Amino acid sequence: MTRREESRNDAGFSQSNGVQATEETPPFDNGEELIAETGTSELVTGTTTILPSSKLGQEEPLLKTSHHQHVKYGTQDAEDGSVHEENAIVASRKTAAVLPVMSVLALGVLIGSADSSFVMATHPTIASEFNALGSSSWLFTGFTLAAAATGNTISKLGEIFGRRGVIAMTYVVFGIGCLMVGVANSMLQVIAGRVVSGSAGAGMGVLISVSITDLVPIREVPTWRAYIMLVGTLGRSLGAPLGGLLADTIGWRLSFSIQGPLLFFTALLVWLILPRKASSPGEDQEPKLSALEQVAQLDFLGAITLGLLITSTLIPLELGGVVLPWSHPLITLLFGLAIVLLGVFILIEKHWTKDPILPLEIFANTPVVLCYGITLLQVAAMVGDTFDAIINSHSGIGMGLVFNTMFVSIQASASKEELAPALAALHLSMNLGASIGLAILNVVLQAVLKQQLESRLLALGVDKIHREKIMEKALSNVEYITQAPARISGALVTSYEIALQWTNGEL
Repeated sequence: MTRREESRNDAGFSQSNGVQATEETPPFDNGEELIAETGTSELVTGTTTILPSSKLGQEEPLLKTSHHQHVKYGTQDAEDGSVHEENAIVASRKTAAVLPVMSVLALGVLIGSADSSFVMATHPTIASEFNALGSSSWLFTGFTLAAAATGNTISKLGEIFGRRGVIAMTYVVFGIGCLMVGVANSMLQVIAGRVVSGSAGAGMGVLISVSITDLVPIREVPTWRAYIMLVGTLGRSLGAPLGGLLADTIGWRLSFSIQGPLLFFTALLVWLILPRKASSPGEDQEPKLSALEQVAQLDFLGAITLGLLITSTLIPLELGGVVLPWSHPLITLLFGLAIVLLGVFILIEKHWTKDPILPLEIFANTPVVLCYGITLLQVAAMVGDTFDAIINSHSGIGMGLVFNTMFVSIQASASKEELAPALAALHLSMNLGASIGLAILNVVLQAVLKQQLESRLLALGVDKIHREKIMEKALSNVEYITQAPARISGALVTSYEIALQWTNGEL
């Protein structure tokens, strides 16, 4: 009898020495059995070796494993007994079974990505309707602020209630926000709708990312992640031209309202198709606490502090140099408050909570921290290049490579317990990068536009009173370019061109 046959016959049964090699595990849906590496067996390239009982009493294993390798899982094929090192949750997932689930998740990504570029294309029209062009950036800032503040909390809810229900909930909330924008009667109501959508947007991204790691083996994660990113790119590519077309035909209000029913339908598909068994990593085990007890133990104080920290950091970036001068006391106060809140947040996460919303241990992992920094800078840099798809196509290729690499790097570097919050923090860095980049671009755009327009109007001999009126109209309504006299319109167009060149670094 060969060594392999001895291993197969002995696995799960006591021999003459009284040793049980592995713990019997119920089969998954496809009939494969799971074999967990314990102190009495090890997985070595397709064979299962039974250690003699004399070795069980030693205090330390012969070969120590890293903190990422405390437990390994594999699947034992019913015919040839080969063992594949895969995560136990995903070992039995076949491509045919995963494809419908991924398709539903991709549909949500498609709609969400199209929405982001749709807003990019229509925000001047929306803001100009309320004579608030200077506030148009708040359509993005409000969204990203809410996303940054809620992403980690929604990720934690997904661990408690399962991914399926929470993903469906985020789609519904996102759709409600779109409907709020569609029926808004003021710029403030439009921004409120974007905040509601943003509060679900980050949760959608985080939970979809974590679900991919639940559903497929780690070696297949880059492939499936690339497919999802391709769908997201398709959505962003379609959103801008489609948004402009719809805004000119049926209007931006109806365009936003249509997204609501689409997202509600997608939420229903998620509930029907996403497997409950794979929606949470711990569903096969009896929870120590009920769902309500786990919710009660959520780090609400940390979540609130994190939200206030992000808000107090980004709002002065949005206001400074545009609405208020950088020397204004409110700007200084908000930046000072951000520093204080950072210290409070560290104390909360380190000493005052049992289950931190953002474990600080993640930031001791150098590869993970580098991924966050690269992602933040990459997103901040790409905000200004949204519509340069042809000129900067090489940059788009680079960004796709970077994002997919960062995702896989974090999955490989973070431990199993840290994976969900680590991915949530990755999406947080994306939102922070978008907010910071957009705020900086808005400051540069407004400053250069004012300076260029002032000098050109002065050269045309326009007096100070009329210069101020023209500049106020130009900064509040982009349509004023078509309404102004010919010589003023030419100065406006040239000033806008130079300002946009500054924001895109194309001087």
